[in-house]
Amino acid sequence: MSSSDRNKTRLAPLALGLLVASSLLAGCQVRPLYGEGGADLAGIEIKPATTRVEQVVRNELIFKFGGGAGEPASPDYTLALRVQGSTGNVLAAGTDNDFTAARTTVSGTYTLTARADGKVIASGVRAATALLDLPSQNYARLRAIRDGEDRAARSLAAMIEADIAAKLSR
Repeated sequence: MSSSDRNKTRLAPLALGLLVASSLLAGCQVRPLYGEGGADLAGIEIKPATTRVEQVVRNELIFKFGGGAGEPASPDYTLALRVQGSTGNVLAAGTDNDFTAARTTVSGTYTLTARADGKVIASGVRAATALLDLPSQNYARLRAIRDGEDRAARSLAAMIEADIAAKLSR
């Protein structure tokens, strides 16, 4: 057997493998979620908030949807949010069983509707959690809870944004 025959027999499985791989990948699509042909998030109006935590989520979504440009002048969609936060102790420490660690959970429901026909485009329920330490001073404790709520609210806004972007990009 000559060296050229051996090279041909070595290249045949490689060529067959490349052919199979390219045929499998031919059906795949890669599309940008936020770029051209992606979701038009800038046309979403968000209803006013009723609580402080809901306002944090609303502000974060306005910034994310508009890319920092603010609220849209002529929106195509309306987003209704209902957000609430709660903080609970998770770890007792010390001799007097003071709680020093806590968990803040911010949960929210959202409904995205088209302004043209009132059709519900997307809806869902999401929750985000932030862990925090609770100091013994009252003001520091309140500030720690607020900071935990803010962190969880920003995480919740990111989840809602991803859900809506995925739904609108279809």
